[in-house]
Amino acid sequence: MNTFSIELSNNVYVNHVGLAYIAKFLNSKTFKFRIDRVSKIKKISGVIPDYDIIKTFIALITLGKTDFGDVEQYRKDKFFKKLLNLQSVPSEGTLRQRFETYDQDMWTVIRQINAELLAAYSSDQAIEINGKPYMKLDSDVTPLDNSGSNKEGVERTYKHFDGFAPMMSYYGRSGFMVNNELRPGKAHSNCPGTVEYFAQTIELAKRISDLPWFALCDSGNDDRKLVLQFLEKGVEFIIKLNFRKEPLEKYINYAKLNGTAIVLREGCTKYFCNWSRDAGDKSIPLSLIVIEKTMEKNGQLCLEPQHHVEAFWNSLNLDPEMVLELYHNHGTMEQYHSEFKSDLDLEKLPSGKFSSNYSIMLVGMLAFNLLRITGNALLGTKQVPGKRGNRLRLRTVMLNVIYMAGQYIDHARQNILKIYNGYQWTPAFEMIM
Repeated sequence: MNTFSIELSNNVYVNHVGLAYIAKFLNSKTFKFRIDRVSKIKKISGVIPDYDIIKTFIALITLGKTDFGDVEQYRKDKFFKKLLNLQSVPSEGTLRQRFETYDQDMWTVIRQINAELLAAYSSDQAIEINGKPYMKLDSDVTPLDNSGSNKEGVERTYKHFDGFAPMMSYYGRSGFMVNNELRPGKAHSNCPGTVEYFAQTIELAKRISDLPWFALCDSGNDDRKLVLQFLEKGVEFIIKLNFRKEPLEKYINYAKLNGTAIVLREGCTKYFCNWSRDAGDKSIPLSLIVIEKTMEKNGQLCLEPQHHVEAFWNSLNLDPEMVLELYHNHGTMEQYHSEFKSDLDLEKLPSGKFSSNYSIMLVGMLAFNLLRITGNALLGTKQVPGKRGNRLRLRTVMLNVIYMAGQYIDHARQNILKIYNGYQWTPAFEMIM
């Protein structure tokens, strides 16, 4: 059995070299200017500016550190301090107190900074529908489990645990986050304020790209006001119809009389067609898919025909099969939710105050996108080890690149990072730096 002896060194070794790539964005003069404009902290000796507070916490989130107390690990970290151009690393108490002071003005600026950041990374994010490029906007609620806590806003969610129920919106092939909004746990998809949320999200989206936008929403957002808003703002959409207590017979009969029939197997037939429904003074195409089953797979006849009915508002009047494919791709958003909640460890929010957690959700959005940008840049080098898809999961970026080890040398006004040449991810990281 091999044994190793331990030797102490005065050299500075760090285990978060990859943070150097994130810091290039966080140290942007534009970022600083935008935060300083709404900051309530003036230039007072000894007071850490809000810009330093916010970029410190964003850096912590990209390391998977989301508790205010986690900052204490970096108070004496020369590399962390130098990397973020900090006069001093804020304490746990300072981070907590400052986040409790941020309000609507700061939230607006963070959202705008995020949109401006993403505008530089939208050129390859479009999808093609009938030969025309669109930016796809996916939105949905995803509950955050904060059971056992007494945090402001924690209530029973539709998932039957206590927590929050934020709305989140993503765009493009890679799943960049356009916007999010923290909501109390009992809030549903179409709670008061939802139309305003989408108005805000559309405004941010149009800052990101001039291409036409295409929104996909679940049945929880089947709302006449939202449909009319999309039409007014020139956003195409697919929204799953919420039948509520409406009888399904008319949909079944219409599809069987007017639709295209495909026999899936003996005793099971699929009908699909386009219809139309009124929303205000406009008639909007409605894609209708009905599956009728008269026999089980084992040959057992059903006493009565069984029907599965799905319908979608479909502003582009697309073929129902295409509508179904686009809607099923909408499910990829669950992976983005998982990355935000699990990879960044933002499921359990750290503050007891709702407004503070609201701020953390927004800086978490910036951290999410910075890691996504890092992942895309790494893929672009063609040097990423192993077989990879169209995007890298945030956890993959964090474990392999952000937490890359190296030696930090600060000598003769030079800052040098020495990285092991034999590490598989070194070539890709060197290329993006």
